[in-house]
Amino acid sequence: MLIKERYNSHHTKRIVFLNPMGMDSSYWTDTVHVKEEFEGYELVLIDYPGYLDNKTASEDLFSTLVDNLKTELEQLEQKETFLIGCSYGGKVAMYLAEIYDIKNLILIGTPPNVEEEDLRYYRSLAEILRKDLNEFSVKLIEYCYTEKERKENPFLAIMFLFYVKRNNLREVIIKQLKHLTETTQIVNKRLHPLVIVGKQDVTLKKEYRKKILRIYPSCHFKEYEDFGHFTLNNNPKAIEIIKKTLHHEQ
Repeated sequence: MLIKERYNSHHTKRIVFLNPMGMDSSYWTDTVHVKEEFEGYELVLIDYPGYLDNKTASEDLFSTLVDNLKTELEQLEQKETFLIGCSYGGKVAMYLAEIYDIKNLILIGTPPNVEEEDLRYYRSLAEILRKDLNEFSVKLIEYCYTEKERKENPFLAIMFLFYVKRNNLREVIIKQLKHLTETTQIVNKRLHPLVIVGKQDVTLKKEYRKKILRIYPSCHFKEYEDFGHFTLNNNPKAIEIIKKTLHHEQ
């Protein structure tokens, strides 16, 4: 089972939260505080195979993961549904939206359609992870967090290293990196997602806005000057714009 928790199931509108790679659903509850911020919605949290209590074997194919999530959501009572995905979770949201009926989606720090440079990087990360978890942890933290964030918390890489070790996530993350190399091209003119990015996010390549507009020609784009990959962390302005977007869709 991918669905871990459902909160406020009496509400008539639903938000499904899709986690970044290397993180479980506690990212949304403990860091973004979604239970406090998004009152008036049913909140659905998922954990990918291999994370925390989800002992299901991780999927070899990205498409299988998305199909399985679709099947689980279809077993719930039908509601107007929004997807909020961060990073890898944004990719899951993008591909789920192609096969599952949703109202709209919100993407945070989500790479656009995969290009050759991205493929090389994901494959190199997977190779590093196979050989040296410590080096991988350092590289991933440098890639995903701004210099300011790393100075404020110099133990980010160590904390991530212990999290991966404690939860035996090495092979799971290698498969998730492989998932990112398998995605195909999307062009969706039906949806008009809110796309949130940090200007200091080095994971997003040049001309990101132009590339995401090729996928979603009518998307709404919001960039935050002093933020990196995890643009929602300690960013109440970003939370408010998500709330306004959700409210506007009603």
